[in-house]
Amino acid sequence: MQREITPANIRDLVRRGLEETCGSYRVVARMFNMEDGDYKRFLNFLRKHDCQLPYRDYRLQSTDEASL
Repeated sequence: MQREITPANIRDLVRRGLEETCGSYRVVARMFNMEDGDYKRFLNFLRKHDCQLPYRDYRLQSTDEASL
């Protein structure tokens, strides 16, 4: 049985985290129990593996819902 995390799995986790945090990668890193000092390493990892999602989409979504 292979136990690999695919980039699609990572993107899904990041997407869910961004939805919950209204687009804050810093808070997503804390949700994953990372130290504040690991924030840049986290972003670099996501970039390197093509898993970084546009955070602005999630920030706009939260403000659009609030105006309804």
